Amino acid sequence: MASTLRRVRDSLSGPVRVPLGLLAAVVCAGVAVLQATVLTVRTEGLSGTHAFLVHWAHPAVWVVLGAVCLEYAMRAERIILNRTAMVAVGLYLAFLLSVSFA
Repeated sequence: MASTLRRVRDSLSGPVRVPLGLLAAVVCAGVAVLQATVLTVRTEGLSGTHAFLVHWAHPAVWVVLGAVCLEYAMRAERIILNRTAMVAVGLYLAFLLSVSFA
């Protein structure tokens, strides 16, 4: 089992890294646009800040995930990747909380 994981890790850190990271970032950007325009959550009857969080937090999560993919493609340090991913987790939690109280 460890050898399979090692092969996957080695293949993802090779020449495939840049195209894979760029492709994932483009997919994340597309999902963010889709979430912001087509798949929006209704915000009628919510206060200004609450409506803003409900509408824009989920697309922001996808934008930050796209940034993580770009950082991966550029071989950024692990601490930078982790911190950017934690921003995405925080945004997603804010989105979940705002939707649950909508």
